[in-house]
Amino acid sequence: MKDLLMGIMALVVLTLVGAAGVMIGGPMLANSAAKANVVEVHSKMAQIAGLVTLYRIENGTLPPAGIINSTHALVTGGYLKVAPMLPAGISSAGFYTLTATTVTAMITSEDLCDRIGQFGDLAMTCSWPGGWTIGTGPGPATYTF
Repeated sequence: MKDLLMGIMALVVLTLVGAAGVMIGGPMLANSAAKANVVEVHSKMAQIAGLVTLYRIENGTLPPAGIINSTHALVTGGYLKVAPMLPAGISSAGFYTLTATTVTAMITSEDLCDRIGQFGDLAMTCSWPGGWTIGTGPGPATYTF
C-alpha cells in the first residue's frame, strides 16, 4: 500500500513539473521563433540590398522592379543562386519584392511586425495600412537602402 501511495505521489509531482514546464517554456519557444523569423527576414533583405548595389555598380542601372523569383534579373544574372523565400507561416506571398532601393516582404504576423519595430535597424520598418486587425494581413515590412 505504501508503494502504491508513493507511486501516485510521484506521478502527481511529475505531472505538475511537466505542466509548469509547458506553461513557462511554451511562450519562450514562441518568442524565440518570432525573433528567428525577424533575423532571417532582416538578413535576406540586407543581402538583397547589397546585391542591388553590386548590380548597379556592374551594370550602371538598378535591376528591374518586381517580385524576386527565379526569373528576376538578380537570379538570372547570377547575383542570387536561388530566389530567397520568406520563412514559412509568416507570409502569403512567399517572395520578396524590389522597388528601386526598397525591398518589401508582405507578412501576416502582427507579432513579427512588432518585433521588426523593436529590432533596432532603422532601415527596416513594418506598417499596417488602416491599422492591424487579426486576419486582415498581409502588411508590408520594408528595408530601404
